[in-house]
Amino acid sequence: MNKKQIYDLATLRFIEETENILFFRSLGVGKTHLAIFLAYK
Repeated sequence: MNKKQIYDLATLRFIEETENILFFRSLGVGKTHLAIFLAYK
């Protein structure tokens, strides 16, 4: 993901538009950290 994509996720617009997000990648790239940040926000 690039910086713009992360900022777009941080707006939580996907919730208003009733869209889902899916994080998949190899181990140790920050998927869980990003998901926790979005859940906290």
